[in-house]
Amino acid sequence: MTITLAHAISTAAPGVAFSPIVLLTLLGVLVISYGMFWLLSQRATTRRHWVAMSEWAREAGFRLQPPELTLPPLIAGLPGPQGGTPQVRLSAASDTTLIIQFQTAPVRRDVTAPPAPLFPGGRNEIWQLIVRQIGTDWKPTGLRPAEAGVSMLDLFSLTPFPGLGDPDRLLLCGTDSSAARAVAESFVVALLPPDVGLLLHGRQVALDFSTRPFDVIEFNRMLALMDQIAEHLP
Repeated sequence: MTITLAHAISTAAPGVAFSPIVLLTLLGVLVISYGMFWLLSQRATTRRHWVAMSEWAREAGFRLQPPELTLPPLIAGLPGPQGGTPQVRLSAASDTTLIIQFQTAPVRRDVTAPPAPLFPGGRNEIWQLIVRQIGTDWKPTGLRPAEAGVSMLDLFSLTPFPGLGDPDRLLLCGTDSSAARAVAESFVVALLPPDVGLLLHGRQVALDFSTRPFDVIEFNRMLALMDQIAEHLP
């Protein structure tokens, strides 16, 4: 290829000596063009999801994969896939809200429950939460999707209260009956979709959307839902 370019240059301009600088310039342009083509191809194919999330995070005021991320207590206390802490796969954080996909040890299944849906990646120990700081302090209280074969709430030692709320859609569970009753009597039960779980834990509220896509469209939906939930918490 080098001989061909040199020959073309010398024959195109008779009487002009071959210039290595011209050849190196042409090769440099070729390399830069290929690099730009590769970069644009990556953005449009294999890294398309990551690029979309990065752009969304910048516009929404979130920091994607913040290096200073500290797991909230309700996640940090869960068992990790290798016996340690949960393994973070992807996260985006603002001053008050965390969106996170993480992996824990497998959940113990209830053989009497319906078959568990496959979460992203086909593994039931991968969870997707949106967590927000709130002003009140709660004993662990949750709303578990009634039709789910497995739920993130199964990782906590919560007592079911089938007589409260709307058990055909969402099973109310917790460690304190008065806190569970307060949630059952609130508008939160009506706001929550039947495939999204909710957990109140200390000064944090979490929405579990593990059965839904982990993309920017769902992030916007969950953030809007979180705003409504936080507004109607008792």
